[in-house]
Formats: sequence, structure tokens, C-alpha cells
Amino acid sequence: MTSRWFCWSTARTSNAGSGGRTYLYEFAWVGNPALGACHGLDVPFTFGVPTGPLGADLLGAAVPDEFETLSAAMRDAWVSFATTGDPGWPRYEPDDWLARVWELPPAVRADPTATSGAI
Repeated sequence: MTSRWFCWSTARTSNAGSGGRTYLYEFAWVGNPALGACHGLDVPFTFGVPTGPLGADLLGAAVPDEFETLSAAMRDAWVSFATTGDPGWPRYEPDDWLARVWELPPAVRADPTATSGAI
């Protein structure tokens, strides 16, 4: 799997026009330079579990200092989305394609996947 494949499927799904609200995010935090912001790295952050089997494999034995800060921000967003339908960043619109970029500090950017999508 490549970044291009994930970007293409995200763009296609987001443009499907289901009539609902769509929110995009990209997990861009890089802990281990050898892995980068690899697929699945967001899971320990989403659930706040850095020491489980997946967290240990992806984060290493020592929990990164910034883990709790980013994990708490992500969990707050998902709780907000589950309770109000709004994760705290603008919804997807085809003209600007705004997305939350999970890094420190978290940011909102227009089409953050443009670089990898052009590969």
C-alpha cells in the first residue's frame, strides 16, 4: 500500500456526495523516523494506549513525551464528534478540502495530502 492509494480512496470517498457531513484528518506526527507517520500509528493515540502491543511496536519501549498531549487532543475531538457530530474542525467541502492535521500543534490545512497524492 502506498500513500497514493490512501489519498486516492480518501478523495474518491469524500467526493461521493452522500449528502452527509464529512470530516477529514491526516495523522502526520512522526516519532520513529524509520516508520514516519505510518499506517496505524494513530490507533494508540486515539485510544490513549501507548503501551499496548501496537503502541509498543510503533512507538518503541519509551513513551514519547508528547504522546499524552496529542492523544488527549485526539480523544477530545472524537468525544466531541460522537456527542455533537462536530469534531472541532471544518467539514469537508470540495472547493477547499480542509482537514485536521494531527501533529504538534494540531492544525487545519487545505488538502494536506496533495504532495503524497501527486506521487
